[in-house]
Amino acid sequence: MKKFKLCLVGYPLKKSFSPLVFEKIAKLCNIKVDFDLIEVKDTDPLKILSLNYDGFFITIPYKKTFYQYTNPDNIARELKIINCIKKHRNSFYSTNTDYRAIVTLSRKIDLAKKSATILGNGATAYVSTYFLIKKGIKKITISAINHKNSSEIIELLKRNSLYYELLKFPQTNNSDIIINATPMGMYFEEKIKLNKDTKFVIDFAYTKGNTELIKNCLKNKIRYISGIEILAMQALYGFKFITSIDIKKYYTKITEELI
Repeated sequence: MKKFKLCLVGYPLKKSFSPLVFEKIAKLCNIKVDFDLIEVKDTDPLKILSLNYDGFFITIPYKKTFYQYTNPDNIARELKIINCIKKHRNSFYSTNTDYRAIVTLSRKIDLAKKSATILGNGATAYVSTYFLIKKGIKKITISAINHKNSSEIIELLKRNSLYYELLKFPQTNNSDIIINATPMGMYFEEKIKLNKDTKFVIDFAYTKGNTELIKNCLKNKIRYISGIEILAMQALYGFKFITSIDIKKYYTKITEELI
């Protein structure tokens, strides 16, 4: 039986579903996966990468921290943000499976010439901004606590000559699209306002069942991509990146079991 040793590095991790996802992957593929959580407030990337793992999944707040210690693929090089690392001999290769996941999950949704509000201004918000630009969005509003931390996103918007607006978190406006790129709904609860113009929601937060934001989408018949869907899809992309085993056929089954 094939065996892989993987881990998730981040802080906090107490509500992570990743061990459960990889437990299901192991059963479906009839392989052995040892999956550990490395929860650290401050991390030394070189020390972490020296540990005996085949692959590393990286979450908040370290998606930028590990980038310089890896050989990134094209999308990771463009974003300079990673969440998945493969160890091969003495080298480390990286990608961003969050981006790949939302591209795949939204492939049938036309976002061109629409407006969007992104809650948050961290690494996930930056990836979301890049995604929306590639989808042909016309305006992006950033809703954040401290817009001093929005500078990299603003620079990205300016480079692409995109109109933008800044709001105080967690305010939203009359955007067609709302993206929650924060742990709101996962580690803390606060209402995210949907309006009559909201047509599509992406929620990176997840919990058992659905977050309040996704429940509101269901109630108001708004199209959405949930955090559980993103979690499952990015895990399958990451597993393939690390092991070369393609298991996307199990996506629906894994997602249904997590909700």
